[in-house]
Amino acid sequence: MTRQRVSVDILLSITAVITSVCALGITFYQAYLQRTQQYASVIPILQTFNTSGIDDDKTGYAFVVANKGLGPAFIEAVTLDYEGKSYDDIDKLLPQLKDSTAFANHVTTSTLSKGLVIPQGESIRLVEIAGGREGSWLRRKIADRMKVTIVYRSVYKQKWRFTNQSETIDDANVELE
Repeated sequence: MTRQRVSVDILLSITAVITSVCALGITFYQAYLQRTQQYASVIPILQTFNTSGIDDDKTGYAFVVANKGLGPAFIEAVTLDYEGKSYDDIDKLLPQLKDSTAFANHVTTSTLSKGLVIPQGESIRLVEIAGGREGSWLRRKIADRMKVTIVYRSVYKQKWRFTNQSETIDDANVELE
């Protein structure tokens, strides 16, 4: 058997093909990394908190839903659970509170429903009431007793479920499939 020598041209051609395949693989991997970074750069994170300072010079109480993440939160569904019953709107829950008629004229509510967008860094006062006595009353009624569940999505259609009665922020905002 005679050995044939590999010509330089064939060797260069094989090297060029291998280099091209490697470059193509690296290009696809870079595109994957860029897409992953884009998704990570737009993650809204919802939080709720209670506040007794509703304006610069007024006291009272407000239950606030805030977007502390990156990018807007597009609301898909809202459920408010209070004493074993579910409500889809704070205006339906408030009349169920004992003594609610005494303070009804002092309460201001905001709608939080499907289709609403909470921009990055913005917040919505779900319910607020002016006055120290009235604020204390409302805080006792709902602060730790109302469970808020919000299903929301990012610009890239990633979905999360927020629940206000979770131990940590990671437990509160759970990604859905």
